[in-house]
Amino acid sequence: MAPATFRGKPTGMVVIGHARVLDADEWPYAEKTLESAFGLGRKLYQRAFPMSDQTRAYIKISPVSPR
Repeated sequence: MAPATFRGKPTGMVVIGHARVLDADEWPYAEKTLESAFGLGRKLYQRAFPMSDQTRAYIKISPVSPR
């Protein structure tokens, strides 16, 4: 993973990460995190592209420490 522009162009160092799909009980925290990071843009996205819980998934990506 790497920091990137909103269009996906890398802007920094690439690091290896580990990803996992969050359980439904972790969704409120994930949603709160996204709302605090993206504010109004997040709300507009949700209005433009509404999703049911059956099509929704949250993925947590964590950097892996080099050995």
